[in-house]
Amino acid sequence: MAPSKHQKSTMSHSGDCKQRRVDRKIKRLRAEMAEISKQQKGIRQGQKEIRERFEKIESECDQLKRETEAVSQASESNQLRLDIMLRILKARQENDFAKAADLTCSLRNLIIINYSSIHAEPSYWNYGKFCFPEVDNQRQVAVMVVEDCYVILSE
Repeated sequence: MAPSKHQKSTMSHSGDCKQRRVDRKIKRLRAEMAEISKQQKGIRQGQKEIRERFEKIESECDQLKRETEAVSQASESNQLRLDIMLRILKARQENDFAKAADLTCSLRNLIIINYSSIHAEPSYWNYGKFCFPEVDNQRQVAVMVVEDCYVILSE
């Protein structure tokens, strides 16, 4: 038997009700998805800001390391000059004027060499031991005294 008009109306009303529920669920899910998407964008933005701050801190740390190394090298250079000056004073006290003259010359050369090496890049320096090296104005050279010998640090 075919459904009556009333039964058709009830079935279509029941179908409409189900469809409306599905539509409401879909609408609610879309709203939730939009909210989740907005939260994810906020999280990504926060991560980006944190990454940028971390990179800035890393950069500042590297700069601080370079500055610390420069201060350390300057301190070593000053200590070396003071050591030579002390040796000069001791030689003069012992009336060893030849040694005092040699040390004075060495100090003068060291100051000249240190002055000329200000622009040298430490990462390109080669290390080697030489006694009383000649100053070469064509190269930028730095010198350290180790056990009465010069250690040449040259570009």
